[in-house]
Amino acid sequence: MKSYAKLCAALLMPLAAATAQTSLLCDHQNRDSYCEIREMTLPFSGSIHADTGGVGAITVKGWDNAYVFVRAQVTTSAEDEYAARLISFSVEVDTSSNHIWASGPSGKSWAVSYEVFVPHESGVTLNTRVGAIAISDVAGTIHFKAAVGAIALSRLAGEVDGETAVGAIAIVLAGDRWDGKGIDVRTGTGAIHISAPANYSARFDLRTALGTILTDFPGASPRWTGLLGRQLVLETGEGGSTIQATSSVGAIDLKRVTFGIDE
Repeated sequence: MKSYAKLCAALLMPLAAATAQTSLLCDHQNRDSYCEIREMTLPFSGSIHADTGGVGAITVKGWDNAYVFVRAQVTTSAEDEYAARLISFSVEVDTSSNHIWASGPSGKSWAVSYEVFVPHESGVTLNTRVGAIAISDVAGTIHFKAAVGAIALSRLAGEVDGETAVGAIAIVLAGDRWDGKGIDVRTGTGAIHISAPANYSARFDLRTALGTILTDFPGASPRWTGLLGRQLVLETGEGGSTIQATSSVGAIDLKRVTFGIDE
């Protein structure tokens, strides 16, 4: 149980780390743990589905190649490094079809994190129980779900729907409008930060049952929806697709940016 807790603590990285989307490395070995990187190249079938099997972070990045590249970080923990290495032999990463799935021995301490590179026009479905999720530069139908983990979404398009039960959400919008149906994200407990260009055109629908809503876009006036709840519905620029973000417990802020710098 103690080693499992250490794995969870390592994978529940702060939001800033999730946003940085650094490559997976095995540079923090301990005497009671083992880590290895496995790399796989897959044909692109239009979409990918990645599941950690329980514990692990997922990063998906759009790129200009016509195939999918998967980097899997397998981490195990036991009473010593040798025992941890033995556990890793039983951890499998299945990449059949368009499904990336991790499985391992029951009752042992193991985790698998992914860094996945996909063509920009890709469908994406991600699932993890404990771990951060980061998606950038993808335009497609995107679904994600985490029980505990921060979410970072950058420069996306298409249709995005996802949730985390416990974790902050950061959204970076790019261009002058959303290209596609829109975005609907939810967190049970966690703050939501949205940054958008000052000339961005969209319909923002922001809701929190317990928390504040702040924005520096002109003409914004959050309204009370109950004793503690707030909602802000705001059309910016020429209006457009809906950017919807909901937190049950947590503040929401919508900031204007110019050339990537908050105004």
